[in-house]
Amino acid sequence: MATGAALAADPPRISGPVTDPVGALDAGATADAEAAIRQLQDATGVQLFVVFVDTIGDRTISEFVDQTRLINSLGRSDALLAVAIDDRVYQLYLDASLGLSEAEVDGIATRDIEPSLRDGDWGGAVVNGAAALETALTGATPSAIPTSAPTAIPSAARQSSPTTKSHQNQPKART
Repeated sequence: MATGAALAADPPRISGPVTDPVGALDAGATADAEAAIRQLQDATGVQLFVVFVDTIGDRTISEFVDQTRLINSLGRSDALLAVAIDDRVYQLYLDASLGLSEAEVDGIATRDIEPSLRDGDWGGAVVNGAAALETALTGATPSAIPTSAPTAIPSAARQSSPTTKSHQNQPKART
């Protein structure tokens, strides 16, 4: 990762299942994340995109996610997990047409993504999030996906909003 003050990232052009211009994942973690994303897509038709940036600057994470979705023409069967490392925020976006309730999406974020983030496991957050999405969308438990050693990540707490889950480094509270 870059040293010194990080410049706010413009919403990126997605370059594949994992867009990681800041180097949050090593090669093994990237491979594990991409395998989990492929499995999710094969099982459900939902394509998960993951974006790591250092900072989103003055934008909210919701604004960053909305802009990223628009720039990349993400559709109804696409999901987006955006993580701003230095800002210590992330958001999981799913289109409401996928049929998951707010409580289900909130559960995936708090139960499956946040523990990995708190433990410093960026790749694990992606793998666990993809597996949880697969389970929620199909009702079946996904096959085991190997994971690599964890890499550094800040802790996160949650702040909820309709059909998307924004997670910020603040005390847990419903908004």
